[in-house]
Amino acid sequence: MSTEERERIEKDLTDKLCSFTEECNKQYDIPFEYHLRSGKVHKEILAMSEEINPRFILLWTRTDQQDDFIGTSTLSVIRHSRVPVISFKGDMIPQQIQNILLPLDLTKPTEEKITKAIEIAK
Repeated sequence: MSTEERERIEKDLTDKLCSFTEECNKQYDIPFEYHLRSGKVHKEILAMSEEINPRFILLWTRTDQQDDFIGTSTLSVIRHSRVPVISFKGDMIPQQIQNILLPLDLTKPTEEKITKAIEIAK
């Protein structure tokens, strides 16, 4: 991938995340912000956790992974995190949680994760 193509993709993603964040801030009574990162998923989640110091990290396993409860990225985050990591399978939605770190990759399953995080934060 050329530098120009990478920069174009990064700008497109930044525009989408900025727009999405603004919509969420207007629609819900919860402050949203975004951070665009690239790299190994578990390493970026852990680095972001060190930067923002959340109380804990919430992760959802993909709902299509019926046999494997924890994927390799989730397992790596759990093993190396300095804050508690809570991993949910499928549609489980806990109650009364604040300060959520929600890693996203802008795919269809991501929309489901955003919805769950919003429900938790209410």
